[in-house]
Order: sequence, then structure tokens, then C-alpha cells
Amino acid sequence: MRISLLRSAFSGVGVGLLAAGFGFPSPGLADDTAWQATASDTWQDPRNWTSGAPSRDDAAVIDAAPAVRLEGEDAEARSLSVGASGSGTIRILSRLATQTATIGDKSGAEGDATVIGDRANWQNAGSLIVGDEGQGRLGVEGGASLVTSSLSLGEAPAGDGKLILTGQSLATVATALIVGKAGIGELQLASGWLAADSALLGDAAGADGIATISGNRSTWNIAHGLTVGDAGSGRLDIAAGGKVASASGTIGDQAGGTGEVTVNGRGSSWTVINGIAIGTRGSGLLSVSGAASVASGSGVIGAEAGADGKVAINGSDSQWTTGALTVGGKGAGNIEVAAGGTLTSGESTLGAEAGSDGRVTVSGEGSSWTTKALAIGGNADARSAGGAESTGGTGTLHVTAAGTVTSDSASLGETSGATGTAALDGGGSSWTVIDGISIGTRGSGLLSIHTGATLTATDVAAGSKSDGDGTIRMSGSGSRLDARGDLVIGDAGRGQAEVFTGAEAHGIRIVLGRKAGSSGMVRIGGSGSSLESAGDLTVGEAGSGTLTVSGGGHAAAQRMVLGGEADGHGTATVIGEGSALTSRGELVVADAGTGTLQAAGGSAVTATNLVVAQQNGSVGTLTIGSENTPVSAGRIEAETIAFGDGTGTLLLNHSDPDYRLDTALTGNGTVKVLSGTTILTGDSSDFTGTTDIRNARLLVGEEAGSGASLAGTLQVGDNGLLGGTGRVGTTRVGAGGTLSPGADGIGTLSVDGDLTLASGSTYAAELATDGSSDRVDVAGQAVIAGGSLALSGARGPGHYTLLTAREGVTGRFDTLLATSRLFLDLALDYESGALSLAVTRNDVAFQDAATRADQRAVAAAAESLGAGNALYDALLLSPDTAAAEAAYSDLSGQVHGAARRAVVEQGRFLRDAVGARLRTALRDETPSRFSPLAYTGEDLLEAPASAALSYAAGQNTGREPRGARRNIWAKAYGSWGTFSAETGRSGYSVKEGGLIAGLDNMVGSAWRLGSAVVIGRASLNGRDGANAVVDSYGAALYGGRNIGAFGLTGGAAYTFNHIETTRDVVIGEFAERERADDWNRTGQVFGEVSYETSLAALAIEPFAGLAFLHVDGDEISETGDVAGLAGDLESQNLLFSTLGLRASSLFTLPGGRLAVVAGHAGWRHAEGDLAPAANLRFVAGGPGFATQAAPVAADAALLGASLSVAVAEMAMLSFSYDGEFAAEGHRHDFNGSFSMRF
Repeated sequence: MRISLLRSAFSGVGVGLLAAGFGFPSPGLADDTAWQATASDTWQDPRNWTSGAPSRDDAAVIDAAPAVRLEGEDAEARSLSVGASGSGTIRILSRLATQTATIGDKSGAEGDATVIGDRANWQNAGSLIVGDEGQGRLGVEGGASLVTSSLSLGEAPAGDGKLILTGQSLATVATALIVGKAGIGELQLASGWLAADSALLGDAAGADGIATISGNRSTWNIAHGLTVGDAGSGRLDIAAGGKVASASGTIGDQAGGTGEVTVNGRGSSWTVINGIAIGTRGSGLLSVSGAASVASGSGVIGAEAGADGKVAINGSDSQWTTGALTVGGKGAGNIEVAAGGTLTSGESTLGAEAGSDGRVTVSGEGSSWTTKALAIGGNADARSAGGAESTGGTGTLHVTAAGTVTSDSASLGETSGATGTAALDGGGSSWTVIDGISIGTRGSGLLSIHTGATLTATDVAAGSKSDGDGTIRMSGSGSRLDARGDLVIGDAGRGQAEVFTGAEAHGIRIVLGRKAGSSGMVRIGGSGSSLESAGDLTVGEAGSGTLTVSGGGHAAAQRMVLGGEADGHGTATVIGEGSALTSRGELVVADAGTGTLQAAGGSAVTATNLVVAQQNGSVGTLTIGSENTPVSAGRIEAETIAFGDGTGTLLLNHSDPDYRLDTALTGNGTVKVLSGTTILTGDSSDFTGTTDIRNARLLVGEEAGSGASLAGTLQVGDNGLLGGTGRVGTTRVGAGGTLSPGADGIGTLSVDGDLTLASGSTYAAELATDGSSDRVDVAGQAVIAGGSLALSGARGPGHYTLLTAREGVTGRFDTLLATSRLFLDLALDYESGALSLAVTRNDVAFQDAATRADQRAVAAAAESLGAGNALYDALLLSPDTAAAEAAYSDLSGQVHGAARRAVVEQGRFLRDAVGARLRTALRDETPSRFSPLAYTGEDLLEAPASAALSYAAGQNTGREPRGARRNIWAKAYGSWGTFSAETGRSGYSVKEGGLIAGLDNMVGSAWRLGSAVVIGRASLNGRDGANAVVDSYGAALYGGRNIGAFGLTGGAAYTFNHIETTRDVVIGEFAERERADDWNRTGQVFGEVSYETSLAALAIEPFAGLAFLHVDGDEISETGDVAGLAGDLESQNLLFSTLGLRASSLFTLPGGRLAVVAGHAGWRHAEGDLAPAANLRFVAGGPGFATQAAPVAADAALLGASLSVAVAEMAMLSFSYDGEFAAEGHRHDFNGSFSMRF
């Protein structure tokens, strides 16, 4: 209203000028007078003008210096040209009236006019041009005023015009104010008041218009429209409290035009009474910052096709308040609200029509957008020329970094073909919809809520109309959707929702697939992710609904329905550890429609009661596991699974070996058990349907008296098994099916009806030695139409009742499947009301299954223990002779004999080491008979390489003997091998190792005497699992001499042996570990005679040896209570004789050191107690029995080889292999020794 009044007033000023006698004559009657300043600088002095001082009829031209000064009397002129073709300046301090005026007329001209002082006033009745083709400046200062009909700054393309208002001056333009008409125009309002009927910045293409309104005492009012960037470039800066008001506003009007308006600073404002268009056909930018404000009646950003409009609202208290708002009408529009900025609008549309793109971003704490109805993508009010609804564009809303949006209502994808997207992310980011929000109304809509953002609305619908497609995506802890009313996914169209990684969606009522033809799908995944309804959750109300909960997600409601109305199809899948579906009331799988619920992968489904196929005509399926390939099961936690009046199925198709279903079944339905093992523990006596078991196991009850039951009719098909300890209804076991009462042990299964065992079926019963067995008690008749009776378990002698039937047992089994028992006989008794089994001891004695004397001895002792003894009872269940013989061998304790053999073998290592040491040392002390045989010892250390062949030839090298040289020596040994034991099936692998060290010296001129100690260990591992460890600690005295080519060696040793044995006795179900720990002693004497000779470069030595060995007897006392043994192993005397040949050769290594390769072959014969007797008895009682220890080989072939190398001046390293080969086994020794002389 103020602008209109001002406009009227300013128009009256022009009329008043004419009425007051300021009517100007036609140009043909006027005179031109030009400024020449011949007398002074004042306007009124006629001498300063070429034709006298100008009057109302004259055209005044100021084109020379100095500046004209108008002061005192008023002046007038028909026209005024300041800087017509040259340079002119005027200062107006009083009143001037003109019809037209030009400042900076021609190209190259410069004009400057200043209206200054509160008495100064310039009234121009026509056009005022500042910078026509030249440069012009107009200043209004110090309270002066300017009134003109029109004003153009930068008229022609080459023009450059500037208007500056300061000092609370006033400028009024009755018609149009153009800043940059075709050239460059600039308006500066620093302090004052400017009024215009209309204003335009950057009129023609190529023009550039700039206006700066600065300061809190600066005001620019435009009665009609303000255009910033018409076809040219325009810029408006409002700063530091400046104010601009206009009836309308356009920024970037024509194609190619660019406009920018910046409103910055507290108190700075732009008020647009009607609408503001930012990017009508061109490019426009509105920037509001620093607590400035913009107000408009409406706003369009990117109005026409090809337009590009942008708005930036930045900073706390910066705001734009508008009525209806369109962002992207037919072009591209973008609004950014950041850092505390505020946008307030009426009804708003983002991406209104086809081809448009409208975007709004609200970012940062304190940033907000408050709007009425909000359409993102399409505008329901937009109509095509024919009146039909138009195709919508693309709209996007992004709320981030704690920004907030509030709208009365919202629609994403409002119209057909439109795409609407709203993205909320970051903690504190929120969108509040007072009424409802529709995602995908008729077009496509996407709502995403991530990383802690929230959306709150009364009602939320995805896929609202039949052609709508809406999607909700949520992720991140703290992300939340709250519907204070209904949350509908798939209202009449298609809806999808994803709730992942800790996000939450809530509603008072939640529906997936609400109306006929709709589809709604929701996926919940990740720990902490949830979908929760305070009331009902309906999946497939009249449309199609799918709910998937996985990865630890959770869905909950007061009541749940899958498949609500007759046309409804609802599917819920709960899979994965931690995943849960919870109904605080009942959960209905198919109310009047079709419903499916799957629980798998360790998930949990919880409800007070679970109803399957509630109404007549409904179809409901509860699947535990999977419909197809079995997977692990999910838990059902409900008081009952109730089958209603429709077609209901419980499908158990899982891979669990022991799945428990504690819920009771009621009503008439179908139970299909297709995979895995299911244990029913609930009381399902009110179930009246059928149960089909195929390729799976169903156990009804785990413990006797548990109350578990499954009524109705049961059918056991191919590879199916029915068992347990509870009660079942009438049962038929078909071909390939198995009836096996009991669970993990002996038990009784009751059949409340008839039992039929069809041809090809199996009745599997377990028996125990205490006389108990599995049993089936049939209330009706039992019909056995062939099939097999399979018996298992450790059955002992006795009478076993396998089946009872009140109305009688008819028929027989075709086959009895039972493990044979060598010492027991079986007999079936078909009575009128029962089937029983008699197990009796036959006349086969334990000894009859033994083939050797020691086995028979063990068998006789075991049988004497009698029935009730665990060992006797275990042997009684031997299936065949081989098993019995193996058991006798295990019981004989032959590991003790094997350990004795290891003791004997340990003595050999000491004899061999001492003999080798003496041969080396004695040859070292006999220079007349040196040969390479000597160089298995330290004499090799100093042998000259050139002497090798003369040694081999038996020649004296001239080297003097070392005399009574003392020697310390050491030898490490290791061996592995195998041997068998005659007394049983066992064989042993043995590993032996140890260290022997000695000290010797020459005594006199011929004898070498010494002593040695030994520490050794032998480890035995039997193929039957028995083990022994023998640790030996001994000492020896030895000596020897050479007599010519003959060598004599001998010695004596005594050894203490610590023996630990472990053996496992396993006979059927009997198992016991036996341990023993004992010491014994070994003494031996030994000697050898040898003869040295040579053959070419090869030294040879035949030898003969004798050794006598005595082993003390062992006390045996094992720890086992039943199969443990006590007794002794007899002492042992052995004589070993050995004949053989040794050979060696000396050669030179690179560097001059010597080495010897040696080998030997021989035969050893043993006599005496080769296999000592063991007199044993069971610690549990019974007579004693005798067995033989593992025998020492009577004859054995001996082979060996060695390599000795001088490694230093006084040190030698040797490696050797010794092997023994006999019928009883073989042995391989790998030894290393190190000798050092000092």
C-alpha cells in the first residue's frame, strides 16, 4: 500500500511541474547554450554561457571546465547535457527543473552531476540518462532530492552510468529505473531513500547492472516489479541493514540472463509483496546470510525449462519467509539452508513438472525449514492443457548434520512419472510431518534415514496409490521412524522398507500390503534393528506382504497377522542367531487369507498363542527350517500352536540333530517332519490332525512321565523314524520307516490307538544288560505285517518285553536284525498280547574262542569271574571269535613283556659302544699293526694322507705309540624299529635313544682299562593302544689288549631300569585304563676276539663275540579295578653269540684331513629265556594265568656302516648306522659320536 501511494504521489509531481508553468516548448523553438565559464563558475551568470544563462526554453550543454555551480536562485532548462561530447561537471545546491537530461552523452564523453544539500532539488519531468554512450555519474548527497520520470544508468552498449545516494538523500523515479540497460550501470544507496515504479538490473543481453543498498538508513521501494538480470547480468547487494521492497521480484528472467541477489547482515531485508522468481528462464541466485531476511508472497526457483535457480540461506537468524514455494517448476531449482538458517514457506513443491529438478538441503544445527504441505517430485495441482494431471519431475530433500524440517504433510513422488527422494542423515537431523507422509504416491518415492536421523509423522505410507512405488531405507544406531498412527508399506501400490544396522521403525499399527493388488516388503537386519507396532502388525492384509528378519534384527507387535483378508498373502521369515519375531498377544498365520511363517537359523518366534489357518478357507504354513533344502531350525516360544478351521501345516524341515519343540499342538492340521531330529515335549493330546514323518526323526518325549504327547494319526514313511517316551495316536509305519521307542536310552512309547508295522518297516529296539529294553505299549491292536525287528545294545541273558497290545498282536516279522553274540542265543516269543525276546547263555565257553594257550588261560580266568562282573559281562557280548581273541590279547598284559624286551635291547647299546671304543684305542697304541680299522678312533686325527696305503698294507709308518694316554669319549645313539609279540595280535614300534660316556687309560704296555656310564630311554607304542617307557641308568667296566693281529676286548655292566606302562582295555561298552610303575635290574658280561688283516686298500677284521645277560624278575601291579593285572614277570638269562666281519678304508678329504668309511655284517644267535613267562591274575579275582613275554629274536642278521671325519686337530666326528633283521621284527640304529684327545 505504501508503494502504491508513493507511486501516485510521484506521478503527481510530474503533472504538477507541467501545471506550474514548467511546460517546455518544442525542440524547434529552443535555443542551445553551452557552458564556457568566462566570468565565474555560477549557473546564473549569463557571461558563463554562449547564449546567456539557460531558461526553460533552452538546451543547456556543460562540456567544459570548470564545474558549474547552481546555488541560490532556482534554475530551469528544457534539457541538460553534462558531458555531451567532452567533459562536464555540475554541482546543484538549489532547485533545478528540466524536461530531459543526459550525463555522459557521446562516446568518450564524461559527465558528473551532484545534487547536494538539504535545499538542493532536481526535478526532471522526462527521461534521465546517466552514461548514454559515455561515462556518467549522478550523486545525490547531504539530504538533497531527485525526482525524475525515468532513469537509465548505462543506456547504450558503450555507456557506463552510476547513481550514488548518500546522506539521507531522496530519489524518486516515477516510472522505470534501469541499471544497465545496454551498457554498465551501477546504483549505490549508502544512506537515503529511493523509490521507483519498477526497476531492472541488466536489461539487454550484454548489459551489466549492479545495485548496492547498504546501511540501516538505506531504503529502496519499488511499486511494481524488480528484475535482477533480465537478458543481461544483474546483481543486487543488500547489506548492513539496507532494505528493499518490491511488488514482485525476478532474478534471471530471460534465457541467457543471469541475476544474483545477496542479502547480508542483521537488519538487511528484501520484501516482495507478491511472488519472487529465481531463475525464470535464465540463471538466478538468492543468497541470504548474516541474520538478514527475505519475505515474499510466493517463490518459484527454476520456473521454466532451461532455467537454473539457486537459493542459499546461511547463518543463524538468516531467513526466507514465503508463501507457496516451487523449487524446480519446469527447470532446475536448488535451496541450501545451512549453519542455522531458516526457511519458512506455505505449500511447497520440489520438481513440479516433467523435466524439472528441485532440491532442498537443510544442513547444520539450528538450520530449519518449516512448510505447509510438501510435495517432493510432482505437484497434484499442476494440470496439463487438457485438464489431465501432468507428469511430475524430480524432487530431492536432504536433511543432514542436525538440520530440521517441519511440514504439515508430505508426498514423495506425488504425480505419475515423478521421482521424490528425501534423505535424512546424521544425529539430530529430523523431519516432523504433522499429518501424514506418502512415499511414492503416484510416482516413485524414496525415504532414507541413516546414522541417527529421525522422522516423525502421524501416518506413513509407502506406495500410496495403485501406480505408486515407495521405498524406505534405514540404517545406523539411533536412526528412527515414528508413525503416531499407521505405518503402511504398500497401501494400494508397491512399498518396500529396509531397517538395518540398529535402526528402528515404530507405528501404532503397521500394515504390509494393505489393499487388494498392493505389495509391501520389509527387511530387518542387524543387531538392534527393529520394527515395532504398539498395536497390530499385519503382513498381507488384502494385498501381498513379506517380512524378513535376519542378522539379529527384531520385529514386535501387540498382535501379528500374516494373510489377513481372503485376498491377503502374508509371508514372514525369521532367520539367524539373535533374530526375533515377537507378538505380545497371539500370532495368526493366515487369518482369512494365505500366510507363511518360517523360523530358521537359530532365530526365535515368540507369542502367547500361535494360530495357523484361523478361518475357513485360509491356508497357513508354519515352517521350522526351510521349505526346500534343510537349514538349522528356529525356536518357537508359545503356549500352543493351534490349527484353526482352514488348511494349516506345520513343516519341520531342518538340519538340527536335537531340535526341541516344547509347544503343544491343538486342532486339526497337518504336521510334516521331513528332515533333522525333532523332539516334541509338549502335551499335544488335543491335536486331531495327521503327522507324516519322512527322511527325519521325530521323538515324542525325552523322559518317562514327562507328559509329552502327539495325538491324531501318525504315518512314518521312507527313512522316517518315530521314537520317544511319550504318547502318540494311531500309528502306521510304512515301508522304509522305523519305529524306535526311547530317546537317548531305554524307553517306552505309548500308542493310544492301533499300531501297524507294514512290510518293509523296521521296529528298532535297544536292550540293556540289566534286563530292560525299549518297549511299545499299544492301547489297541498291533499288526505286524512283516518288516524287520532290529535289536541293538549290550543285551545280556534275560527276558525282554518289546511290545504289548491290549487288543492283541497279530503277524510276525520277516527278519530279525541283531548283532550276533558268540556266547548268547536269541529267541522271539509271539504271545497273544505281547512280543518278547529271550536271551540265554549258550554252551560255547570263553576258552573255545581262543586259539593259543595264553589266550585260553586268559579266557578261563575271565569266565571264572562270573555274571555280574563287568569284564565277564563285556566278554559275554563278543560278536565273534575274532573279537573274543582280540579281547583276550588286550587282557593278557603283553605290554609288560614288550617292555622287558626293550630292557634287553638297552644292554646291547652299552656292549656295542664299549667294544667299538676299545678297538679304536687299542689299535692307536699298536703302531706296528696300523690299519684303517684304527681310524674309527682318534688316531685318525694325525695320520698323514700319504700313509693310507701303507696302513692298508699293514706296514709300520714309523709313528711312535702314544703310550698311556688318557682318553675321554662320548657317544649319542638313537634307534627305531618294530617287533611283534607271539602272544597276541599286537605289534610295537620302538624308539630308543641315549648317551654313553667313558674314560680309559693304558695300564702297563698292553692293557687299556676304563669305565663308562649310560643314560637311555626306550618308548614303545603298540597298535592296540598300549604304551611303555623304559628309562635306564647304568655303569660299566671294560678292558682289552692286542696280541699281534688279534684283539681281545671285554667288560661287565649293571643297569637300573624304570618301567612305566599304560594300556586301554576296551571291550564293547566296557572301557578301563590300566597303569603300572616298576623298577628292575640288568647285569651282563661280554667279550670279543678279532683278527686284523688287509686286502689291497681295504682293511678287514673277522670277529666273534659272546655276551651273557641277566634280567631280574618284575613285580606287576596295575591300577585298574576290573581288568587290572597283578603278578610277576620271571627273571631272564640270555646268551648271545655273534660272528661277523668288519671292513674299512681310509681316504683323504680336501684340505688334507683323513676320513674312514667302514661297514660290518654278521649273524647273532640267542639262547636261554627268550620269552620269559608272566604269572598274572585279575585284580578283580579269579584264578591266575600264565602268558609269555615278547620273545627276543633267536637269530638275526646284522648290518652296519659308518663314516668318521677329522674335524679339528684333536677332535673327530662319527656317524653310523646299525640294522638288525629277524623274523620277529627289525631295528635301525642311527648313532653319532664325538671324540676329543687331550
